[in-house]
This record gives sequence, C-alpha cells and structure tokens, in this order.
Amino acid sequence: MLTLLRYSVLPQEPALPPLLERCGLPWDDACLSPHTSSRTVQTASAVQVRQPIHAASVGRWQSYADALSPWAERLEQLGWSTAIPPLPEPG
Repeated sequence: MLTLLRYSVLPQEPALPPLLERCGLPWDDACLSPHTSSRTVQTASAVQVRQPIHAASVGRWQSYADALSPWAERLEQLGWSTAIPPLPEPG
C-alpha cells in the first residue's frame, strides 16, 4: 500500500511519528536531529544526511517538470494518479 506524504511536511515534527508508524518503526527523538548522528553514512547523499532537516528543497522538483512529464503520463496510463491534491488548511 502506498502512503501519500508531502515532502514539504517532513521538516515538521508532527509528520514524522505517523511516517515511522506506517513503516513499523518506533519513535526516537533522534529522528528530529539526524545530522547529529556519528554513524557512518555510505551513500551518495552523505552530505545531505549531515544537514539538519529543512525545507530548502521544497518545490525544487518543478525545475524538472518537463523532463518528468513523459513518466507522469505513463503512470497515468497505468492507472496511477500523478495529480497533486491541495494542501489541507492550516489549523
């Protein structure tokens, strides 16, 4: 089962507990500060892992919208909606 989670809400603490629960993982306060971990990171995103959780990349995907368009069309043909539902009202 797929779960829709907006990238833009990840920097907000309330988004993390439901995400971890959906993955079957327990809550840990360290989830709020992964950049402070001294564990070894062997991935292409190692530099990003060492940064605090932030919203600086929100919306950056739009720069790639034209390149992603054929893939979105194919997903639609296969029955997967690529429509982005509106954000709920705050509060």
